[in-house]
Amino acid sequence: MELKTKILAVDCAEYTLDSVVGLLRSAGYTVTGAGTFEAARRLLKTNRYDLLITTLRLLPYNGLHLVIHNQALHPETKAIVLADPPDLGQDVEIRRLGAHCLKTPVDPDRLLAQVRTVLDGRASQVERRCKSEIGC
Repeated sequence: MELKTKILAVDCAEYTLDSVVGLLRSAGYTVTGAGTFEAARRLLKTNRYDLLITTLRLLPYNGLHLVIHNQALHPETKAIVLADPPDLGQDVEIRRLGAHCLKTPVDPDRLLAQVRTVLDGRASQVERRCKSEIGC
């Protein structure tokens, strides 16, 4: 892991956001948290991140809207969408956008493993593992 790796974590549930941010920071990542779609959008306009982690449910929009917005600004940024669990249509859309999915509730070790895998460019391993899970 490169210590300069920058991650934007987005979740409207404060406890979940704090947990994800704390976990990633303790693993050595530089992490910024955003509690709303609009806050995340403002951060994406002024900063470049290596990874966007967003929950699917991000009222009044959803995490996929944020992934699309980020791709327009920073197409090189990877994304992980946390979904509980996504339905088939959502799963297809997540993959179509080139994002990776992780079923909630999120196991901390699994989240860290997926973050490392996605950042290391081993997306094929994430895809194989994701396809073997129900709802992901």
